Amino acid sequence: MVCRFVPERRLAALERLTGLSFTEIHTRVWESGLEEACERGDFPAEEAAARIAAALARPLTLEQLGATWALAFEPDPDVLEIARTQRARGPIGLLTNNGPLLLHALPTALPEIARGFDPLLFSCRLRALKPTPALFRAVLREVRRDPGEVLLIDDSVVNVEGARAAGLRALLYTTPAALRRELSDRADA
Repeated sequence: MVCRFVPERRLAALERLTGLSFTEIHTRVWESGLEEACERGDFPAEEAAARIAAALARPLTLEQLGATWALAFEPDPDVLEIARTQRARGPIGLLTNNGPLLLHALPTALPEIARGFDPLLFSCRLRALKPTPALFRAVLREVRRDPGEVLLIDDSVVNVEGARAAGLRALLYTTPAALRRELSDRADA
């Protein structure tokens, strides 16, 4: 929700870099489980890049792959403005199911995201994926807060339900306007 997810841009760039078809790339990286393993934190950035390059049978570097992974994300200026406003009230972090390639590329490829949130909670660092209880326990350890002190805003019903089951407060994101209203209502309560 902080970014619009446009995976076609990443896949088009991978097609240009490798000469492989969309289907072949998808099979080798996503259907094989390699991307999920990266998101789960099974490999550090260099190893993740090496494994993806090997899967695609091309000599791709961490820098190339990181920049390519970042192409799938388009920051939403309205959501970023809401985040800036909320930061005046206290810390605001970013929780994402993403791997070390995007984490590595974030400061260069998406600097407004890297600067706009603290902490940056990536599933690859936390070694668990949303909506698992392990992920939410790792978040609570990282932010050193009790569950009721943490508000998760997510565009996935499953993730919102998982957060609530772990004791966190959670809102389902639909639009920037609806999020502004809900946050305003909470601040007034």
